[in-house]
Order: sequence, then C-alpha cells, then structure tokens
Amino acid sequence: MTKILNKLGILFMMLTLFTAFSCSNDDNDTPAWETLAGEYAGWTSATFKYSATPMVTDNEKLTFSVANGKLNVELASNQWDTATFSNVTVTQEGSNFKLTGAGSAQLGMHGGSSKAYDCTLAATVSKDKKKMNVIITYPAVMGGTTVTFTLGEAPAAQLLAGTYNGWTKGDSNYFKNRTQNGEKLAITANEDGTVNVKLTSQMWGETTIANVKAEKTTNGFALSGSGKFSMSMGTNAKEYDCTLSGTLSADKTTYSVTFNLPAVMGGLTIAFAEGEAPAAE
Repeated sequence: MTKILNKLGILFMMLTLFTAFSCSNDDNDTPAWETLAGEYAGWTSATFKYSATPMVTDNEKLTFSVANGKLNVELASNQWDTATFSNVTVTQEGSNFKLTGAGSAQLGMHGGSSKAYDCTLAATVSKDKKKMNVIITYPAVMGGTTVTFTLGEAPAAQLLAGTYNGWTKGDSNYFKNRTQNGEKLAITANEDGTVNVKLTSQMWGETTIANVKAEKTTNGFALSGSGKFSMSMGTNAKEYDCTLSGTLSADKTTYSVTFNLPAVMGGLTIAFAEGEAPAAE
C-alpha cells in the first residue's frame, strides 16, 4: 500500500510541475500584435493648411518591426521622406489593434536641406491585417500636416485631383484654331471613384462635367464622360449636350482634355492642353 501511495505522490508532483510549466509557457506566449510585423504597400493622402486639395502619393511603404518586445513603425514615402516611431503603444480592442506613439521625420522643405520634425502616430489595424487606418501628424509642417496611409493602390480620381493650367483651342464648321491662353481645368474627386471636371475659360465661359470616369492606363490616366456644357450665345445662357475625353501622363505634366458639342455651330470641339498656344505663323 505504501508503494502505491508513493507512486501516486510522485505522479501528483509530476502533474503539478507539468501544469506549472504549461502556465509559465502561456504567460510567455508571443503577444498577438507581433503578428503585425512586416512591410505593407499603400498610398498616402496629405492635408495641410495651405491647400484645399489633398496631396495624394502612390507606391508608399509602411513597415512594422519588433525589437526587444517593442513595436516600431516606419513610413517610407516618396513625398514625405521617412517617419520613424519607436516603442509604439499597442492595445487590443475587439478584432483591432490600436497604435499610438511619438516619433520624428526628416523632411526637406522647398528644396532646402532636410530637417527633423516631431510627429505623432495614431493607427487602427485589423488583426487579419487587411484593413489599416494609419494617421501621422506633423504639427510644425506647413501650418499642420496630416498624412493618412491606406493599403493598396491610390484611386485614379484621388491622384488626378487638382488644378491644371493651360490653353484652349476651338474648332467648328465656322472657324478653326481659335485659341486662348490662361485657361484652367479643375478636377475634384468623388467618393464613388468618379471626378468632376470644371473648365474655366475666358473664351468659353465656365462649365462642369460631373461624374466623369477616371482610369489608370499603361502611360498615365484616361477620362471619359458626358454632361451639359453651359454656354452663352449673346445675352442668353444655354446648356448643350457634351461628351468629354482626355488623357494625362503619369506625372500629370502632359495632358489633353477635349469637350465635344455636336449641336453648337455645326459641331464644336474645345481642346484643353498644358502650356501655351503655339505662336501664329
């Protein structure tokens, strides 16, 4: 009987040690947030005091790394250089991780030498890493700048948003090559991925074609849409059916946008392009 009790005692001790060892291992398990470590491709949208239109940049990179049990975050941007955050605070809320931290960024403003600027990080990342909302704030840059990083490719509409300067040429059955310098074309992005295209012309007036389709192409971007072109004939303003087509280079320095009005003057075409009209021969 004594031998049996001794064996049971030894078995109980082994079970107790195994349980304690298992609990110790659980306590030392890798934190769930360490699975965030890796590189992520995306795009940024920046807002600041001196511009009403966000500055959108494609092909950006966000890196999460772990060192000494701490999370570090780095944004490598084509527009905003590199921002780094060490020992970022991580909390878990449901199926998301919340990240907060303070860091610095080396920025070269207006073509000058680079300078260190303080910045803060506030981010929400889903546990499956398929959704991210990463916001970096630079309080001392251009009156206060906020850069938001989003996974994936930047939508064409967001990349095209802005104001373009150039000239227009009008052709119809009644005249050819009627040109005007100092013209403007404004493109604004809509939430559904389309854009509104507004022409402001000294010769053709002001008109907007809404919900224009914007697409990325091999060489840049393409626009296509239709709407109403507002035009004054004498003292009376009237709207005419209009189709719009256009192309822009990837760097948006070369562009051509055409408005076709089939019911005006036997068929009117207004073409907008960068630069100034060629000198008359």
